[in-house]
Amino acid sequence: MLAGISRGDWSSRRQTALPARLGGDLVPVSDDEIAFRIQELRRDGSKWLDPEVFGGRYSLAGAQAKFALARLSGDWYWSNARVASTHILKPAPDGLREAEQIEAASMRLARMVGIDAPDAGTISALDQSSYIVERFDRDTSTFPFRRIHVEDFAQAIGLPSGRKYGVTAAQSIRLLRRADMTDEMAYGFVARLAFNAAVGNADAHAKNYSLFIRPEGLSLTPVYDCQTTVFWKRFDERLAMAVAGARRSAEITPPH
Repeated sequence: MLAGISRGDWSSRRQTALPARLGGDLVPVSDDEIAFRIQELRRDGSKWLDPEVFGGRYSLAGAQAKFALARLSGDWYWSNARVASTHILKPAPDGLREAEQIEAASMRLARMVGIDAPDAGTISALDQSSYIVERFDRDTSTFPFRRIHVEDFAQAIGLPSGRKYGVTAAQSIRLLRRADMTDEMAYGFVARLAFNAAVGNADAHAKNYSLFIRPEGLSLTPVYDCQTTVFWKRFDERLAMAVAGARRSAEITPPH
């Protein structure tokens, strides 16, 4: 265990055993390196795409800066083509430090009310802290970890990321009904949509809802990127997906 890393309010539900032969694939991460990357992303959110700083690009979507690590037997390692990452660290930019605690609390609340959500919380490295979430698109039951294919709703509909705010709740339900005539996935999506509206997440667009694509079929992923954006009055409070015409969380009632 790295001496400079503390769990904060985060804990992992699973610990994969260290393989008997490590080979040259597993590169340990020092607490200094983690702290440096958190600090750099706070200063400049574009640094996560800089190969000179991060040693190559990460296959991570989204606008907010982040980086990924692999956790094995309680220690952290750099991910690579063979060793899939298991966790995503997303430091809050300067001026939005509360974002880490708010997103972690939102994820815990989702689990408390029965919505599938990954293990999430905050983690510290030296004097730097970050939001951390366990990846749900990984099978960590064996090593090497297996990547699970996921597509967000915009991808599934066939739209570029620039049009993610143009997808409606009705379009999303139609997409799910083409794959599941029982409406189980459609109701699961409505629950996630209602939760995002209830906690004031106005940025729950089509790329923040996704599907697992497995040989046995499609299924909804857990909820993710759940942030109470209305906490900061500088951001637009209009919902990315209107609910029966209601454009703001405060306007939504059970009939909607």
